[in-house]
Formats: sequence, structure tokens, C-alpha cells
Amino acid sequence: YSANLTYAVPAEDGIQVMFVACVLTGYYTQGQAEMKTPPVCVAPDHLYDSVVDNMLNPSMFVVFHDCQAYPDYLITFK
Repeated sequence: YSANLTYAVPAEDGIQVMFVACVLTGYYTQGQAEMKTPPVCVAPDHLYDSVVDNMLNPSMFVVFHDCQAYPDYLITFK
């Protein structure tokens, strides 16, 4: 998650920052590496809204459009 040192590298003073966002995931399906757009849902003119890492127990959702998410809080911590 975002507090992991890999994703939120601390500043020189040790402070880290993380956004909490509201995200519209909608209808989702299994994702694959290198996807640039969501796959077709049912009809050729309908796409899934997002993809996940694991359909049975998703822990990561990927959305493809900026309008699907907005920052709600900016958390600073040490």
C-alpha cells in the first residue's frame, strides 16, 4: 500500500505523504500486465470500468480514466 517505502519515499525529515481517494470501480474483470484500455464487457461497444489483480479476492483495482477518481484526503505521517 502507499505507506510502503517503495511508493512513499520519505523526505529528508522523514515525512511521508499519501492520498486517500474516492474511486469509481464499476464493473471489473481480471487485469493483465501492459493493458492500456479495459477489455470489452458484453457488447462490443461496452468496456469494463476497471480491472483487478484477483477476481476472487481483489486487493488492487486499476481504472483507466482520471474522471473515475478524485483525491479526498492528503495524509502526512512519519
